[in-house]
Amino acid sequence: MRSTAPRHVEPSSSEGRADMWIVLALLCAFLGLVLLVVLLPFRARATGSVHDGAPAGEARVDWALGLLSVDVAARRAALRVAAIPVARFDLATVRERKKEERRRARPREPRREKRKPGTPARARAVLAEREALRGIAARLARALHLRVRARGTVGTGDPADTAALIALAAALGALPGVELALGADWMEEALELDVELAARIWIAELLVVAAAVLLARRNRRALRAAFGRLPT
Repeated sequence: MRSTAPRHVEPSSSEGRADMWIVLALLCAFLGLVLLVVLLPFRARATGSVHDGAPAGEARVDWALGLLSVDVAARRAALRVAAIPVARFDLATVRERKKEERRRARPREPRREKRKPGTPARARAVLAEREALRGIAARLARALHLRVRARGTVGTGDPADTAALIALAAALGALPGVELALGADWMEEALELDVELAARIWIAELLVVAAAVLLARRNRRALRAAFGRLPT
């Protein structure tokens, strides 16, 4: 008499190999995408200005020689694929609009502002580490293939602080690809600027340069002085 017990059927080796090939294909596709992002350049162009306290400007960033690009202007952005618009975004979110409406409808009571170290104090901290920061900035500017042009007038209302800003601008103007033509208003607060910027970025090159910069202890100390918390 034959047994009628169910027999266990093992999956065939061909099905296992098919699953393995699918996983390998997905992994190769992911690695290929990462490789493309690392090796193909990003390009950025921007123009901006500040006149009578009102900022304005526009910018464009593209990848793979224009295959994918983003345009930003007047708080709106557009995504393009092969120069064809595929999506548009309003950068002024609903939350920001409601917050602005509430602020206008209900004026806030005046509050006493706490004194915080601002641009002048930061400028003095930068000047204290100017040699190391100049070297860092020069290496990054070359890695970014940076081109910057700026002209205008700046002032803080305090001659000493304005002198610190002008000295900082002079140091930045010595970087490769940077051209600054800034005048100083020694008595009044002023900010009148026209800026043009362009860059070509290879992620692989930028990662190598950034790693080399961060490995040096002197550079890390200078970056903490420039971007860390200032004493109150």
